[in-house]
Amino acid sequence: MKVSKHPNLRLRLRADTQASHAALDARVSEFDLTTRFGVTALLQMQITGLQAVTSDGGTSANLRADMIARAADDLAALGCTAPQAPAMPGPVDPVAVDYVFLRSRMGSRVLALRWKASTDTAVQRAGRYFTAPDGLGDWRTFRRWAETQPATGAQADRAVADAARLFTHFEACATRAAQTQEPTHA
Repeated sequence: MKVSKHPNLRLRLRADTQASHAALDARVSEFDLTTRFGVTALLQMQITGLQAVTSDGGTSANLRADMIARAADDLAALGCTAPQAPAMPGPVDPVAVDYVFLRSRMGSRVLALRWKASTDTAVQRAGRYFTAPDGLGDWRTFRRWAETQPATGAQADRAVADAARLFTHFEACATRAAQTQEPTHA
């Protein structure tokens, strides 16, 4: 059996996806969430990214659906719609989906602080996404579970590869949203 330098799946996920996660964070940090364009770009990225993910199982499915609905409501409040979601090839491991999505809810708390600083009333009205429950209880449950799972083996390899693929997918969605000269209007 292959020995891992990581004692459990959670630590391997964190270490082995660090580069793709950092690239996504860098791209998202470019969005000025005090402006309509910045908020629109972030919401479009979230919707297109989440809608393209197919996964059987996982614990975050209901929370993901709620976040898509909240982001769509906020885009409508800004007079915009989400562009067509790019297809993501094949299903994604549910462990990877839960890791990326539930962990992202922590980052959403930071983004919410940036959004809250806006003085634009239209931006402030588009707040369902930013005021969603933080999901930290779900993240803690996932984290505890992942700490009991082995860092090696087919399941661990699949979860790590798909988590990195998800971070890269969301970075591509963020890049597309940032390059949009005019947000997609309804």
